[in-house]
Formats: sequence, structure tokens, C-alpha cells
Amino acid sequence: MTLLLLVAVFCLFNFKEYWCLRDVHLSVPSAVKVGGNITMNCSYTLDTILDNEVLYTVKYYLGDKEFYRYTPEEDPPIRVIGISEFKRQLIKEDGALVLLGVNINATGLYKCEVSTDAQSLFFTVVDSVFVTVVEKPEDNPIIVTQNQSLQVGSVVKSSCTSRGGFPLANLTWFVDGEQITYPDTSRTKQYTVEGVVDSSVSELTLPIVSALSNGQLHLRCEASQFTLYNASAEVVLNEETSSSSGHMGGRESVMVSTLLMAAAVSIIHHSLLVFSSAGSHRLYTNILLKIMNKKL
Repeated sequence: MTLLLLVAVFCLFNFKEYWCLRDVHLSVPSAVKVGGNITMNCSYTLDTILDNEVLYTVKYYLGDKEFYRYTPEEDPPIRVIGISEFKRQLIKEDGALVLLGVNINATGLYKCEVSTDAQSLFFTVVDSVFVTVVEKPEDNPIIVTQNQSLQVGSVVKSSCTSRGGFPLANLTWFVDGEQITYPDTSRTKQYTVEGVVDSSVSELTLPIVSALSNGQLHLRCEASQFTLYNASAEVVLNEETSSSSGHMGGRESVMVSTLLMAAAVSIIHHSLLVFSSAGSHRLYTNILLKIMNKKL
């Protein structure tokens, strides 16, 4: 009995790495899709120096809800407790426990509680892991940009929105294939917009400090949830050229020329109205023909 008391004292004063119950570890994924399964296993090490420490019980919890208990001294040794966060439980041959058909409410802190009995001296160790049940967004992300064309010295202002899902998607920007890494020349801001369906929004502000490669800027926004969901949207912005900014296009030039010709004809017509002779009419006609032929 004295030896057992010494063991108890050693355990209480953090000598567990040598004696007593130790190395309790809960193995469970950190994230799983809604409707999927969670496979969990709890490992531990009992005292190897004394032969009088035996396993008393292993319990699984979601938060404060117990849903599984293994007590080797009881008959039957396994007790399964149904809760609403998943459809049912399955025990595999290797002892792993599978929670089938989890719903969104199964997100939470999962705990494995292991207790041992050393001749009425009980020791309990708990390990826990937070698990997120992921529901993908309702739609792929959408990019909206204020810029239709760019030039050196301008600033790109764009926003990316991902609607719905749990948790809301994380949004990452890529410029010409390279991820934005928050340099001094650019800025991103992500926030949540609450509504009937909550949305995740990220804003990008990017100054154009040099000429663009191939005259284009490729923007891509990637929405992700852990490693379970990934979708992206992309837009291409064109650099504004000197011909498009300093000169008129073909259609605009034709329109201006036509207007100028009409104005000239109107002025000549008004000036010649004061003459009534046949010679004046012939002169007027010849002038109009010359203008029209020159235009054609």
C-alpha cells in the first residue's frame, strides 16, 4: 500500500512520463464535410512498472455530451449514446469509432477521457481536438472591379464575394498568377457582410507602378475552406494605350468628318441663297459636287 501511495504522489507531481497513465492522444480530423463521417481513435499508455494499474473507462464527448463509453469490467463493456449531431456510430475492428452522417451542429470540441484504477486510486487524463463540419458556399466567388482599362499611375480597386457556407470561405488574391503577400504597394481587406445569407468579402487595392506584361493584368480570387473546398474567379484588365487615350477611333473620325462636311455645305448653301441667276445655281452645284467627290 505504501508503494501505491508513492506512485500516486509521483503521478500528482508530474512524474507521469515514467509511471501512471500517460500519452493520451485523440486522433480525429480537424475538418469534415457536412453529411460525411468522422473517424476517431484514442490511444494511451498504462503503467509499465507496476502491474496493478488497469484501464477503468474510456469516454468520448462532444462538448459536454457523452456519446460513447467503454468500461471493460461491465457487461456489455460498450455503451453507445445517441445524440442529434450525427446519424449513428460504427465501431471498426481496430477499435476506431466512426460517426456517420454528421450535420453542421457536430462542429465543436471532441474529447477523449481515459481513466485508470490502481487498487482504488483513480487517474484521469483528457485530450481534445476541435472539429469543424464544413458546408460549402452557395455560389462560386464573384469579382467586381471599378477599372475597365489601366495605365501607369492608376489604382486597381476590386472586390471578391463568396456567398454562404460554413465557415465563411477564406479569400486569397492572385495577380498574374502570384499570390498577394501584402507588400507596401498593395492592400487587401476581408470582412463579413451579414444578411439572409452571410457573405465573405475581400477588397483589393493595387497601384499600377509600371507597364503591364503583354498589356494585361490577370486578377484571380480563390475561395477556400480548409482543404475540403476550393473555387476561384478570374478577370483580365487591359492596359490603356496611347492610341486609345490620345486619338479617336475609326468610327469617331468618320462621324466627325461627316458633321464637318454637313456644316460646310450648310454655310455655302446659305451664302448662295442671295443669288438667283442660273450661273449662280451652276456654281453652287459645282461646289457641292467637288466637296462630295473629295469626301468620296
